[in-house]
Formats: sequence, C-alpha cells, structure tokens
Amino acid sequence: MAKYSMEISIIISIVAGLIISNIPIVGIRGMLSIVIVGFIASYFTEPEKTSSMVGATAGVVMAVLLLIISFLSPPDLPYTLPSATSLGVSAMANEFFVLILGIIMTVLIYAFLGLVGGYLATVFFNPPEVVETPRYIEKPIKPISKKRPRRTLERKKL
Repeated sequence: MAKYSMEISIIISIVAGLIISNIPIVGIRGMLSIVIVGFIASYFTEPEKTSSMVGATAGVVMAVLLLIISFLSPPDLPYTLPSATSLGVSAMANEFFVLILGIIMTVLIYAFLGLVGGYLATVFFNPPEVVETPRYIEKPIKPISKKRPRRTLERKKL
C-alpha cells in the first residue's frame, strides 16, 4: 500500500478515474469506474487514516467534477425548439425541481459506489491491526494531590 495523505490519494484516484472513463480501449466505464476510483483512493491512503469514507469522498468529488464538466459542455439540440411562451412557467419550475433532484441523487449514487470501492480496499488490503479502532478512549487516572486543604469560609475557633 502506498502511504499518501488523504487529499493526495483522492486527487490521484480522480485523475485515474477520468483516464479510465474517457479511454475507450480499456472498456471500463460507468459504475465500475466509480468503484475503482473509491478503491484507488482508499488503497493509496495511509493505513492509519484509511477507511471506506475516503472512497465515498472521492466518489462525491468525482460526481461534482463531472457535473461541472457537463454544465460547461454544450448540449445536442434538435433543429426546432418549442417556444418558451407556449411552455409556460410551470414547465420551467418542474424541470428545475428535476435538475436539483437529479444532482442530489447523482451525488448519493457516486458516494455509495465510492464507498463500496473503499470498503473493498480496506477489507482486502489493510492489515487487521490497523483497521480496528478502540471504541472508547481510556482517561488517565489523576493522582491524588497531597496539597494542603483549600480555604473555606468557615473560620476556625481558637
């Protein structure tokens, strides 16, 4: 396992995912490429910090990056478009709701697929002593001080 920081391993996995999903020779596209992105991100992270959430984070970053790319690329439009006045405001509001719901669902699906890839990397390639974390932290026992007692408002009677 490589020992990169979490941020560097996510960047490496995003670059690898963009290369895998855009080269048709490899033949790995779609959901499997997101699982591979999560796997690479969790595999390259330091053993102490690795978890399946690193893969989920890489999946979310990949979803946001592909969302930005798809917003900036021009769409394929038909030759004739309907008039905006004939559609009305309700069609625009409905499509805006569908857009927001689509963004949320895309981020959730990419996070889940990255989580699956990260889980596979942590199960198969992490040593068991690194994966297990303690459920509680033991507090050190404070020693009893042998200082003189504190001052009180009660006065001693002489």
